[in-house]
Amino acid sequence: MNIEQLYPLVSEAIQRAETLEDLGAPGTCAAYLDVSLLEEKVAEFLPASDPEGALARRGAVRAALAARELTRAQQLAERFLAESAEDAELLKLSEQADHAVAARYPKAAARVYEVAEPVSQYGRGSITVPLTSKEIEAAEQVARSEGDNLTELLHRWITEKLTEASRAQETRDSK
Repeated sequence: MNIEQLYPLVSEAIQRAETLEDLGAPGTCAAYLDVSLLEEKVAEFLPASDPEGALARRGAVRAALAARELTRAQQLAERFLAESAEDAELLKLSEQADHAVAARYPKAAARVYEVAEPVSQYGRGSITVPLTSKEIEAAEQVARSEGDNLTELLHRWITEKLTEASRAQETRDSK
């Protein structure tokens, strides 16, 4: 795919997202995520110094925020600011993303534990779980007492919960 093929797709995706938003339709967030992904592709073709490239970078972050994909918005903003730290509008969007995350997770401490080992062979290589310092310390203590490292303990807890949820769903479906 080239840049000329992307432009009409971006325009169409923006129009769709805005229309769904105006209607209050449930697919609005997914439509804005499409916009963010397409704008990111445009940004791959054009340098940050190009006005269209700068616009695409801002659009990718703005659309990620509209899609409520806050982590994505933060990651894009961080990556794009590394290319063009003087972009004041991009800096504002980065701050909006940070504030949105803080508003969504008000009890999360500054410390975040990142599970660095692969959690899925099909998807992302890691997940980030916001935890308070007390929660991290408690989980580390449990891990030590059970002879596990923290990653193994968290993985086991997650898989146990998923198994329980799956069994509960099977029970509900069989009734």
